Amino acid sequence: MYESGYASTQDIDAGMTLGCGIPHGPFEEIERVGIEQVKNNLRILADRTGNSEFLPR
Repeated sequence: MYESGYASTQDIDAGMTLGCGIPHGPFEEIERVGIEQVKNNLRILADRTGNSEFLPR
């Protein structure tokens, strides 16, 4: 949605917190944790599952 220009990061975070009831939207969570930690976690997930779809771009 963001890459296609349909929604801003704020729109997506609001949709997830208000619509799904989660405490933090995905972009807020990335800012909170740090992009390098998120990338590292995705690499670990890809390695453990054998699914390269999880690798960060």
